[in-house]
Amino acid sequence: SKRSQLIRQFLFESTLLTAVALVLGITLAEVALPAFDAILGRRVATGLPANPLFWVGVVGFALGVGLLAGSYPAFVLSAFRPAAVLKGKLRAGMRGGWLRSGLVVTQFAISIALIAGTLVIYGQMDYMLNRDLGFDREHVVVVERVHDLGEQADAFKQEVGRHPNVAAAAFGGGVPGRLDGASTFMPADNPDDIVLNMTVTGADETYLETLGLEMAAGRGLIESDFADTSRNVLVNETAIRQLGWDGEDPIGKTLLSHRGDPLVVVGVVKDFFFDSLRREMRPLLIRPSRQWRSVAAVRVQGEELPATLAFLKTKWEAFAPARPFTYSFLDDEVAALYTSERTTARLFVLFAGLAVLIACLGLFGLAAYATAQRTKEIGVRKVLGASAGGIVLLLSKNFARLVVVAFVVAAPLAYFSMSRWLEGFAYRTELSWGTFALAGALALGIALLTVSYQALRAARKDPVESLRYE
Repeated sequence: SKRSQLIRQFLFESTLLTAVALVLGITLAEVALPAFDAILGRRVATGLPANPLFWVGVVGFALGVGLLAGSYPAFVLSAFRPAAVLKGKLRAGMRGGWLRSGLVVTQFAISIALIAGTLVIYGQMDYMLNRDLGFDREHVVVVERVHDLGEQADAFKQEVGRHPNVAAAAFGGGVPGRLDGASTFMPADNPDDIVLNMTVTGADETYLETLGLEMAAGRGLIESDFADTSRNVLVNETAIRQLGWDGEDPIGKTLLSHRGDPLVVVGVVKDFFFDSLRREMRPLLIRPSRQWRSVAAVRVQGEELPATLAFLKTKWEAFAPARPFTYSFLDDEVAALYTSERTTARLFVLFAGLAVLIACLGLFGLAAYATAQRTKEIGVRKVLGASAGGIVLLLSKNFARLVVVAFVVAAPLAYFSMSRWLEGFAYRTELSWGTFALAGALALGIALLTVSYQALRAARKDPVESLRYE
């Protein structure tokens, strides 16, 4: 055969393999789309696009991959001298060794970076979902659209409160996770220098108790605060600091609304996270209101929850039969603030798993190649008394070095990337090198398990067979 014929054969075989992979990949993509939609929590596509440019791009990409993958054996292996090959001197050479090692390092660097990213994201998720948010989110049922109750709202609340499994109930303009009304205020003693944009919500006298909010100073809401002539309000600690009252007694101080209406601070609520931890704590103003009713928060006992929900539905239908009963749980409301982070975490797990699988496939083939290259050496070592463990260690240590190099490359890049990602959160977990060390250890363990299979096969082979190899 001429060298040109060998080149064409290698390129054709590689392109043919890639074409088969393309067909399998398209089939897998079509089958996997519903599962991918489930991971993302939304519909991505109804199927593969019919756009001709898409298919030209896909086929062109597959052809390029096939030619690139086949170029090394086509142009390097076809250049070997037949006499050297027949004498058993077939070696890929230094350049081939560097290429193979470089590919392994690249694959495991990507795997380590994705594993580390997954660990960091899940660490931040755990931090956000388990941090003390300043209120009690457990066992709180949020009943929607309570304005549909009209004048029957107070009667509904009284009836609900009589149930033995209901610990407290309250009306409010919203619950943590969806307090988004805002207005501007200024301190009456310094109206020209400070204009503060504050989140505003309405609440009744049992709102603080139901949500487990605590007072930092002053008192909560009482019956007299709901009189038409009352100007009493509550603010949070952040509002006190930003109004310039930090270090002073804020009780009795006056705020001016954007219309100039005076409001008197009668209590300071301890800061609680009523928004995502991505954002800094914002100033909050709570106005006593029996008209500003969007939701009802009902704190229930953990026991017999289905029966309690059925009771709430029955009472709702008794007071608003024409309106549907809709509800949610406060802990679900809080968790919903981090839907995008959960989606990102699931995607990282998916792609980290794929990257590790691909890296291990390459490493498995490379280990098989290295083992075949050293078959006689292994036989000689066994004849001279080498143990199976020693043989495994001999064959594994070079691959372990490659994974260590991959870790050295990947760790700083992953650290920088995840530091930038965490900067999107005002409140975040600490980034520890231990997380990246764990990612490297996992990758190393997976690599050694992959290599050990081939190494054990070689170590357990009869040395007579090894010495007769080639």
